[in-house]
Amino acid sequence: MISQTHFQDTHEHLPPEIRRIEDKKKGNLDFSYLFSHYLDSDLLSAGMPQNDFDRFFGKEANSTEKWNLVSPFYKNTRGTGYGQCLRKSLKILWDIDDVDASNCNEVTQLLNEHVKPGFYRDILQKKTLIDHIQINSLDFDEVYRDDPIDPDLFSHDFGTLKIATQWDISVLARILGNEITSLDDAHNAIAAALRKWGESAISIKDPCAYWRDLNFHAVSDVDASKIMTRYLLNKGSISTDEYNAVGNNLFRYALKESEKYNLPVKIHTGYVAGANHMNLHRVKKNLEHLQSIISDFPNIRFVLMHITYPMHNELLAMAKHFSNVYVDMCWSWIIDPITSTEFLSKFLVTVPHNKIFTFGGDFVPVELIPGHAQMAREGIARSIDQLLRDDYIQRNEVEALIAKLMNGNARQFFNV
Repeated sequence: MISQTHFQDTHEHLPPEIRRIEDKKKGNLDFSYLFSHYLDSDLLSAGMPQNDFDRFFGKEANSTEKWNLVSPFYKNTRGTGYGQCLRKSLKILWDIDDVDASNCNEVTQLLNEHVKPGFYRDILQKKTLIDHIQINSLDFDEVYRDDPIDPDLFSHDFGTLKIATQWDISVLARILGNEITSLDDAHNAIAAALRKWGESAISIKDPCAYWRDLNFHAVSDVDASKIMTRYLLNKGSISTDEYNAVGNNLFRYALKESEKYNLPVKIHTGYVAGANHMNLHRVKKNLEHLQSIISDFPNIRFVLMHITYPMHNELLAMAKHFSNVYVDMCWSWIIDPITSTEFLSKFLVTVPHNKIFTFGGDFVPVELIPGHAQMAREGIARSIDQLLRDDYIQRNEVEALIAKLMNGNARQFFNV
């Protein structure tokens, strides 16, 4: 049942398909591309020297040399969630069990051959059984990817990073169509962006937890205006705390404006991608800090992402208590598949089950989404099986529950 149920995919970072096709024409696409998102972090964590890492992902070495560079470290990472995702994707796409010295050139060839018009749809709909995908662009300056291609398959987030939480005067000015000379101008730019894209966007998304805390305490227009005025005269005249204070004001303004469009708000919480730079103290306080805006904006539906790993038990309490808090399991299945399975089991006996979305691949390379989706299906199956064995759910409830978890909840919530 689970293997044939279609997913709603609530979070990907896919570039436009045409960009992948154009990149292929430039050459230098090889199997290392499949290691370039998330598994690259595990390679560094496993001890891969930075020089070897840079050469592996660079354009000079051939596939054979690249395999020799990566193999000592891949053997220690192939069992992580990221490594398993790669292997499962290879199996689904090309019936290859794993990349190794004997087939790395073949994988490179297959990777190049399949990049052609329509390959996104083929991978996502036919091979992965995904009905709809929500795209969060990593080109943060563009705020919203106004892309008319495949609207039946893709929706797009509206990004507040560069116009609010990590505000950039040049981005705000471009949207306003005029120079930013005051806080009012910044507010007008945000309002203009939402007027332009609020009806089209699937949600608001903010990833600022990578760079700052999530304590969006209220900052008055008067106080924010004074700070911005000083900044416009001399960018170096304000502190980080003052910069964040203006960001708080702009983000709260964006939230207030977004209520006109009934947009849910997705916020990155928990674990951060990469290696050797995570501020765990800040991560631990994500949920504590978010309580102010969750309480101050009761009519906004907040989607907290990635199960706030490793603070996932606190997220259960938050989602159980606050009616406007929802949970997205995107990325989590490959961060820690065992914990994600346990989290889903706990969620289903703790929180109303309409408040969870169970899959988002969170990938730039489309080729890795099939493996992640399979891991999610396996985790959902394990969770349901355990709940059945423990008599927490009844067998006659399973079919409807699976349909909601994998598709129905997200379809209804995001109105797709």
